[in-house]
Amino acid sequence: MEFYRILLKSKSKFEVDALYKINDLKLENEKLSREVYKLTKLLKEEKNLKNKEIKQNKKIRHKLDEVLNSNSWKLMNGFRMIGLYKSVALVIFILLLIISIMIILIIKY
Repeated sequence: MEFYRILLKSKSKFEVDALYKINDLKLENEKLSREVYKLTKLLKEEKNLKNKEIKQNKKIRHKLDEVLNSNSWKLMNGFRMIGLYKSVALVIFILLLIISIMIILIIKY
């Protein structure tokens, strides 16, 4: 409304053109300020999401460290290693058995 009041009071064409330019610039400034507000809001939301992800990752790491340092985990790892050694020993035993049978068969004939 203020724009139209000033427009009615103006006397020269130069003043009218200047008023239109000023009004256009004000409208453009309002549009840009709304856009900046939206972008800053999106940026804050993204930052909050990243912070939440970082907190979750820290919690998960802490839980994993607790599990890895627990005695039951160490005990289970020990049993796994024993199982691994047993399977390797079984394979070696079978290979030696096959080789010894072949040697016995070769010696017999």
